[in-house]
Amino acid sequence: MDSFLKQVKNIIDEFSMLENNESVLVGLSGGADSVALLLSLYNLGYRVRACHLNHCLRGEEADRDENFCKNLCHRLNIELIIKHENIEEYARKSKQSIETAAREIRYKFFSDVCDGSKIATAHTASDSIETMLFHMARGTGLTGLCSIPPVRGKIIRPLISCTRAEIEVFLKNINQDFIIDSTNLTDEYTRNKIRSQIVPVLKQINPQAEKAAVNLSFRLRKEEDFLEKTAKTELEKAKTKDGFKIWVFNNTHEAIRHRMLKMLCKNSGVPMHELTSKHILALENLLQSKNPSARISLPNDFIAKREYENIKLQHQINENTQEVKEILLENFIDSEQNINGINIIVKKHKKNYVFYKTFNTFYVDCDTIDMQSCVLRKRQTGDKIRLSEKSGSKTLKKLLIEKKIPSDKRDKLIVIADKNGVIAVQDIGIDISRKIADGEILEIKIKG
Repeated sequence: MDSFLKQVKNIIDEFSMLENNESVLVGLSGGADSVALLLSLYNLGYRVRACHLNHCLRGEEADRDENFCKNLCHRLNIELIIKHENIEEYARKSKQSIETAAREIRYKFFSDVCDGSKIATAHTASDSIETMLFHMARGTGLTGLCSIPPVRGKIIRPLISCTRAEIEVFLKNINQDFIIDSTNLTDEYTRNKIRSQIVPVLKQINPQAEKAAVNLSFRLRKEEDFLEKTAKTELEKAKTKDGFKIWVFNNTHEAIRHRMLKMLCKNSGVPMHELTSKHILALENLLQSKNPSARISLPNDFIAKREYENIKLQHQINENTQEVKEILLENFIDSEQNINGINIIVKKHKKNYVFYKTFNTFYVDCDTIDMQSCVLRKRQTGDKIRLSEKSGSKTLKKLLIEKKIPSDKRDKLIVIADKNGVIAVQDIGIDISRKIADGEILEIKIKG
């Protein structure tokens, strides 16, 4: 087997890209890389189809590329799917660069015509080093240094370990021509500058710089995978019904903690392209804050907030800011009401009723209640409650702080009170003076 084909086959096998004789769709531009990809897979015995996107950017030159691809596929008896797309117009309407718009349309085209098969793109070791340098110049972490993945979903890159020089030698040996995109010869685009000005200097230092870069990306990708799995495990450990336990974040290594915070943002719906290192630093400070109700703003109207020992992310427009309105209790005895998503069931029982204590179910002696003034409401300044014979009355404000009820939930708690004072409070308890004695019993159950 030709040494170039052997190199391609080794990469396919190493990353389990294709099974023997599997069908694969090749993105064919007519350039050296995509022509070498098509011929490699064809000669290795895979069932190859091809697709070509005419970007309508270079006039006659674009038509020349299309005709080249037609002739090549006709000679090899390979099915070719062609699409014309005005990339310049799409980029203008979508307010994207030509490069970004072309990439978006190209991958959508691949997906639309692949018919469930793998999609092979002609990314090489040369592309990998250029991408790595591009990310470095703009500022990146480990993920950016991993460069182009050999496999991403249905997308495979069988040439990822091959340099452009090796590809041109392969094509020369088999007497196969290819077309040259004139835009690749200018320094108008950032990647072209990296290709023509920076990579040659690195190759003077190390002729195998491209190979070294792709090998580095392979190693870093394994480390990235390990760190991501560790962060996911730790985030699951931190999860509670009310958010995420802060101590788990603070007990992990900084590298894992940063990933946990990014993962938390992503899972919560924060747009990741707007999330910056400044936001991660702000989240770190939130974890360390001495303010148990501290909060920070995140992109797209998201907020992160402390709730004592928990951290929680949510969208501000989804934050329930409604307050409990004052409702006369007598109006829905023996019925069920929903207040701001909280179900309240009120029932009246005869004396000596047998009951079982459950959380947020209060059994009140009817003789202690002034029904004409008994209401469900939010807390008020000066509210006090006495929870046991051994304790004195405490202000509701002090109890809420002692029980570490988050500040933004305090005004949403249901308070049951009459003209004589507080009877019971959701998540807190019942006043000792209102507990059942010899009279009829009022059962008030709060669920939610």
